[in-house]
Amino acid sequence: MSRPDRNILRDADKSGVKKKRTRLATAVTLILCVLGAMILWIYVMYTESPTYEETLDAVEVELENADVLASQYNLSVYSGSGNHVKIRVSGKKSLINRLTVDDIHAAVDLKNVTESGRRALPVTVDLPYGITLVESEPSSITVYVDETETRAIPLSANVSIGLLPEPYELGNIEFRDDNGVQLDTVTLVGPKNAVSSVSKAQVNVDASGKTATFTSRLPVSLIDADGNRIASDYLKCSPAELGVVVPIYMTKEMEIPVQFRYGFFEDGKNVKVSVEPSVITVKGNENDLNSSSAVRPVIIDEKKIRGRSYSETVTPELGTGLTLISQPADVSVTVEITDTTLVTKDFEVDRIEVVGAKSGLKYSVTDKSVTVTLRGASKKLAALDTKDVSLEVDLTGYGENSTGTVSCRAGVVINGDGSDGVFEIGEYTVQVRLG
Repeated sequence: MSRPDRNILRDADKSGVKKKRTRLATAVTLILCVLGAMILWIYVMYTESPTYEETLDAVEVELENADVLASQYNLSVYSGSGNHVKIRVSGKKSLINRLTVDDIHAAVDLKNVTESGRRALPVTVDLPYGITLVESEPSSITVYVDETETRAIPLSANVSIGLLPEPYELGNIEFRDDNGVQLDTVTLVGPKNAVSSVSKAQVNVDASGKTATFTSRLPVSLIDADGNRIASDYLKCSPAELGVVVPIYMTKEMEIPVQFRYGFFEDGKNVKVSVEPSVITVKGNENDLNSSSAVRPVIIDEKKIRGRSYSETVTPELGTGLTLISQPADVSVTVEITDTTLVTKDFEVDRIEVVGAKSGLKYSVTDKSVTVTLRGASKKLAALDTKDVSLEVDLTGYGENSTGTVSCRAGVVINGDGSDGVFEIGEYTVQVRLG
C-alpha cells in the first residue's frame, strides 16, 4: 500500500472516533438535562408548590363527651349521630393530593349541654399540618338530648318452625345470660322518648326441621307496639345476645312397671297385678322417653299385704325432664294373690339370734316368744318346722355403757329346705334389756 493510501485510512479512523465521542457527549448531556428537570420539578412541587383547594364529601361528625352527659346530668343523645359534613380545604398541591377523609376529624362537643332539648352545636374540624379549612357545610349540627331512662323489657320468642311432624311439639323457650341464669327481661338504657317506644324485646328463632331440643346464641331485637323492629344507635340493650334453649318434645304412651320389694312375686306366679289406667301419656325429649328410667316402677311391699288383695293409688314417678300430660295424674295399682295362704306360728326366744353387739355389751331378750305370720304355698307352710325359722336382732349402735330396756326390730330368717316362696308378713320387735 502506498503512503497516500495509508494517510487516507488513518484520517478516516480519526474521523469515526470523533463522531462516536460526539454522540456519547450528546447523550450524556441529554440525560443530565432530564435529571435536572425532574429535580427542579420535585423542588418546586415540595417547596414552591402553589396553593390548591379541594372539597371532600361525607366526613362523619363525631359526638364528643356523650359520657359526660350521662354521668353528670343523666342525659342521653336522641339524635345527631351519624351526620356528615362537606368541607373545603386549601394547601400545597403535594399535600392536597395525599389528603383522605380518614385524615380529617370533625366533631361536635357536648360537654356544655346540661339539660334536655334541642341544640345547634358548631362543628370543629381538625386537619393535618399544612392544610387549612376554607369552609364546612353545614357549620353546625342539631342535636336532641333527652333524659336517660332505664327499663326492664319483657322477652319473647318469634319462632319459625315450619311443619313439625307428629308426635313432636315445641316447648317453652328459655333465655339465659352468659352465666347460665334464666332471664325473662332485658335491661334497656337510652333517651326516655326512645325507650318509651319499645314494647318488647324479641329473639328470632329458626327451629325448622328440628326434632330434638337445641340451644343457640342469638341477638335481641327491639320491637314497637305495631310489631316493627326498632334500629337505634341511641338504645343500649343488655344483654344484647342471649343463649336460647329451644325444647322440642314428643309425646308417648307408656305402661307403668310394677315391682315387688323383696322379689317374691317377680316370676308372676300366684299373683295378678293390674294398673288403671293401664298407660299414661308422657312428654319429653325423645332420648329421655326411650330411656329405661323414663317411668320409674311402682314398688309394692309384699310383706305388708295381709289379705288376698291389695290396692294403692300412686302418682307415677318420671325421669328427669319428663312431664305427665294425661289425666288423671294418679293411677290405681291392684294386687290379687292366689294359691297362697297365711299361717301364724310362735317362736321361742332360743330361736332369736343377736348380731352387731359390741364387746362388753351386756344384754338379754326379755320376750319369751314371738308370734310370726308367714305366707306361702300351703304344702310348703305345712312342711316348715319351727327350727327352720329364726329371728335376728341387730344391736348395732349400742355400746358397752348402754342400759335400759329397748325395743329392737327382729328380722325373720327362713332357711328350711323347700322354703322358697315363703316369707313373713309384717314387722316384728322384741324387748331387750341392756346393762
